Amino acid sequence: MVLRRWKQAWWLALALALVSHLGAAQTEAELAGTWRGTIGTVEPLEIAVRLERVEAAWSGTIAIPADAEVELPLEEVAVDEDEVRFAVAGLRAAATFEGTLVDGRIEGTFRRNGEELPFRLQRHEEPAPDEPAPVEPAPDEPSPDELAPGEAYQDPRGRFSVPIPAGWTLMEREDHVVLSDPDDAIRIALAVVDEDDLEAAIEEAWSRAEPRFDQPVAERIEPSPDPGVDEMLVIRYESEPGLIWQAIARLHEGTAHVVVIAAELEVAQQRDAQIDVILSGYRIVDIVDP
Repeated sequence: MVLRRWKQAWWLALALALVSHLGAAQTEAELAGTWRGTIGTVEPLEIAVRLERVEAAWSGTIAIPADAEVELPLEEVAVDEDEVRFAVAGLRAAATFEGTLVDGRIEGTFRRNGEELPFRLQRHEEPAPDEPAPVEPAPDEPSPDELAPGEAYQDPRGRFSVPIPAGWTLMEREDHVVLSDPDDAIRIALAVVDEDDLEAAIEEAWSRAEPRFDQPVAERIEPSPDPGVDEMLVIRYESEPGLIWQAIARLHEGTAHVVVIAAELEVAQQRDAQIDVILSGYRIVDIVDP
């Protein structure tokens, strides 16, 4: 069954900003480089910030290591003594950071969509010039936890398989996998949950893929299930303009196969055919095609 009317997406990008400064030029020079830390206290999100200062202007990027180090630029950098403020560029909903440099750490508050979370950063020392740099895969070789574009992913426990469109990557997590498009504007998380209540299974899948997800339901649909599937549930959530959040769950012999989708609407529309490949190509291994 091709899930064409539900192929939409949601972007899981949590971005933050970071920087620090003291009035002295020596202290400012010490701030240039890479900082790593976390945001939040319950299942904290790891972040990495790269800072650069050219003449009187600061610039930088922020990345989420768990999400393949995709970087976003920083903007609106403001420094006053040891007080710092940043915003993450290119986001539809403002994501800002305010903090203080204390004993070599940057600590403060991250704000987005009315939510406030603490964050903490420590300097990440780069390898010294005489130290060998970490060996990275060649450009044409996939990382150990990624599949080469165009391959089909087989669940190690033999529960499902899913095709991966060319140019997309799949990252294995402890209890789910995440597919992302080349622009990292679409995230599709796949989770198998030992639960026969599909609403509960969807909540569990969100907790694995994005623990802070708490959007109200906009629409709940119970379509006729695919052959071999006992029950099916689709939930569309209220979202910010230009974003779509959605969940699709199928029940098979007491186990829920859940897909949670997050994407920028414009990109999802452009990659409609690729999303269709993923959703229509997802196979529950125990179900024999008619």
